[in-house]
Amino acid sequence: MALKTLDSHPQISLTKTSPYYRSDAMGAGAGADFLNAVAECQCHLSAAEILAQLQTLEKQAGRIEKGSWGPRSLDLDLLYYGDQVTETQDLTLPHVGAWYRRFVLMPMCDIAPDFVHPLYQESQEQLLARIDARPLNIQLIGCDIYSGNIEDLGHQFKEVTFESPLLPDPTEGLIVVGKKSEGLKTDVPQVDLSQLPGNNLEALNSVLQAVIGQCERA
Repeated sequence: MALKTLDSHPQISLTKTSPYYRSDAMGAGAGADFLNAVAECQCHLSAAEILAQLQTLEKQAGRIEKGSWGPRSLDLDLLYYGDQVTETQDLTLPHVGAWYRRFVLMPMCDIAPDFVHPLYQESQEQLLARIDARPLNIQLIGCDIYSGNIEDLGHQFKEVTFESPLLPDPTEGLIVVGKKSEGLKTDVPQVDLSQLPGNNLEALNSVLQAVIGQCERA
């Protein structure tokens, strides 16, 4: 219904839509499995105007905000707006989680595998291959997480290894920082835990769910 409504807008035209994927809900208390898909459109609206349209559709679908990661009837995100890179109070482009979330990358690879992330300069296929590596190396930089908690996460996510390198390697795995001001250049692929709900440990757990969790065609 949301896609049909968008396509009926006089300044929006859907050009591609992916299959639906069923994935684990991201975050504690997020509820049951989610159905995810991505769509490509041509439009004559600004990024802010598109975001407003998406938020209107969410409200029309009965979405009620119940805190971060809570269950929601409809969740629409603006992932990319061409190659635009911007960060305002209301909108960050590209979407901060688009480059490492499996439930985004798999449908993106169905419709735009060669689309290059405008900040990190890797295609969707390359980004998916990055998180598909096994074991997946998680490089922790400036994260406030006890070693015992990391050991517990290692037992929960057996496909993952953790290290805290002095010189992180941006060419493999995931670099996870406690906050963006850890000295890494902004064009280095990195997950900023300070942008996610909860403390560093809770945020990292949510990230690993999005990276390692189940995601398959519905």
